[in-house]
Amino acid sequence: MIPNKKSIINLLVLGLLVLPASVYGQVLPPCTATGNCGLCDFIQTFINIIRWVLGILGGSALFLMVWHGFTWLTSGGNNEKIESGRKGLMHTVIGIFIIIGSWFIINAVMVMLIANPGDDTTKANLLFKTAAGGGQEWFKFCAGTDDALCQQGYGEGTPCGDGNFCLLRCGNWNAANGLCAGGNEKITCGLKNYFGNLDYENACQYWSCHSSRTEFQNYNCTTNADNCVSGKILGPDYCDDGNNICCEIKAADNGYKTSGNCPVPPETASDGGAE
Repeated sequence: MIPNKKSIINLLVLGLLVLPASVYGQVLPPCTATGNCGLCDFIQTFINIIRWVLGILGGSALFLMVWHGFTWLTSGGNNEKIESGRKGLMHTVIGIFIIIGSWFIINAVMVMLIANPGDDTTKANLLFKTAAGGGQEWFKFCAGTDDALCQQGYGEGTPCGDGNFCLLRCGNWNAANGLCAGGNEKITCGLKNYFGNLDYENACQYWSCHSSRTEFQNYNCTTNADNCVSGKILGPDYCDDGNNICCEIKAADNGYKTSGNCPVPPETASDGGAE
């Protein structure tokens, strides 16, 4: 039996109603503001979208199951309500199987794309995460902390633990000739800027003080999510304290940059702020 249009519309409408509460943070990474994204940023964005959609549909299906079950239980012998509740439950169960099946298909396709052709053992380990094979889910390939996380393919400003962020940095900046000595450049996890002459409190401050990205200038870390502008939340990973959330603050002039709380470069520096 195929769910009727009314059941599908109910599921979609309910999903839209719970949308604001279901999304904690932004789907797109902040590196899209500069266009300096890595491969893992794209993979993480894809993962965010999948979790966002499946989370809404799964929550909606659970609500509809409870709703139709309650309708059936309180029918009081009314055949019309019994039939309505029974059909509603059946359609909801079918929807749940469709959601589970969709995830399995997505999982299988991603495994086929990232595993080496003909390597059936690796594919099986990825698909079913067998203990003997030491399998790892494809959506955890870009997990990690510190420099190892950044060097997997994340772009500018990506949080890498304890409020630190990924950035291309010079290990030995020569201020005299304005060059990075020995081409000593690599993406690392830390709190300094490219030149190493600025120290940021966290990734949230880095983005708020970014010299060319004014859309983040009123972002700050706050312990109260009610202070945040809806849809302008980067999340707790951008702050050095897990109890804080990096977001655009509703009150004006309360961001790192708008409140004048940005690191000041030495007089000899020429960068003037975040890269």
